[in-house]
Amino acid sequence: MTNVPGGWSRFRSLTKDEEALFKEVMGGMIGVSYDPVVVASQLVEGTNYCFICRAHAMTNPPMKYNAMVFIFKPLGTGKPHCTDIKRI
Repeated sequence: MTNVPGGWSRFRSLTKDEEALFKEVMGGMIGVSYDPVVVASQLVEGTNYCFICRAHAMTNPPMKYNAMVFIFKPLGTGKPHCTDIKRI
């Protein structure tokens, strides 16, 4: 990965570490499941991730749509967290 600080990478397949990060942050979601397809990243004071996902809402009837899930992983010992979810 050749990120420039502040610039977003191109969308690409997830690494095993990115899959683990996504599951750690989004694993406790209730009502909607998100399956990441591709990811882009941005180096700042940590790393921003933008995951393009297939979303499955547990509604009646079930709804399926695409979404962008943004996760921030701070430098050091800070806990990664979801910063935004946008339906696309």
